[in-house]
Amino acid sequence: MRIIKALWRRAGGMALHRIHGDTLTAPDGQIFDVPSGFHHGDYYRLAAGRYEYDETQILRRFFQPDNVIIEAGANIGVTARYGFLEKLKGGGAYICIEPNPNSLETLAKNMRRAQNLAPGKQFHIIAAAICEPAQDGGTGAFVRRRNLSSGLASHVRKSARETTIPVALRSLSGIMAEHNVGRASLVCDAEGAEHLIIQDRAALARIGQVMIELHELALTGLPQTPDDLLASFKELGFGRHDRIGHSHYLARAL
Repeated sequence: MRIIKALWRRAGGMALHRIHGDTLTAPDGQIFDVPSGFHHGDYYRLAAGRYEYDETQILRRFFQPDNVIIEAGANIGVTARYGFLEKLKGGGAYICIEPNPNSLETLAKNMRRAQNLAPGKQFHIIAAAICEPAQDGGTGAFVRRRNLSSGLASHVRKSARETTIPVALRSLSGIMAEHNVGRASLVCDAEGAEHLIIQDRAALARIGQVMIELHELALTGLPQTPDDLLASFKELGFGRHDRIGHSHYLARAL
C-alpha cells in the first residue's frame, strides 16, 4: 500500500508540474517556486500543503518569535518562508544554510517573495553544509539528489551509483560569529548532520529554541540514534520537548 501511494504521488506530481510549471500556489495561498527537476512526489506534497508539513507545524505551534533565526538545511525555502513571515520579528534576520546547488537559486527566489511581503526583514543565504567547528571553512563531499534526502556523504547512506560533488563547510558557531549573532533560534533539517550541531557547544550556548528533524539510522547509517541526540540536548538544558512526527521542538531559558 505504501508503494502504491508513493507511485500515485509521483504520477500526480508529474501531472501537476506539467500543468503549473515551476511556480505553484499552495492551499494556504503561499506562492512557491520549485526547481525544474523537482522530485515529482515532493511537487505533489507541496501542491497539497503536505511538503515539510511536520516542520512547518512545529514552527507555527511552538516557536516563539525571535530577532534571528538560523536554518540549517533550508532546501528550497518552504519552512524558511513560514519562519521568516510568521516567527521572525520586524527588522530581524533569517539565515539560510543550504549546500545543494540544485536548490540555491529557488531558495533565493522564495525568500525574495517572502521579503516582498515583509520588507523590514532581512535574509541571508550561505551556500554550505553544516559541520563541526574544527572543519569550518573546509570542503566536504555532498550527495546531490532531487528529493529531501541529499546530504554529506559522511552522513547519509550512498548507493554505488551515486556520485558526490564538493561543497563548502561552515560551522554554526562560525556563521554566528560572521553575522555578529548574539543569540538566536535554530531550525535544523540537515539530513544526518544533527550530530554535528550537538558538538558545537559554543553555538548552542546561545540558542534558546530548536526545531530539529531527527533522522533514523536507515538514512544516516550513523551510530547516534534520535534518542541519543535528544538526551544530549537535554543535558544542555533544553527541558521543554514537543514532537510532531520526526520533528522535535526543544527550548530552554537563556
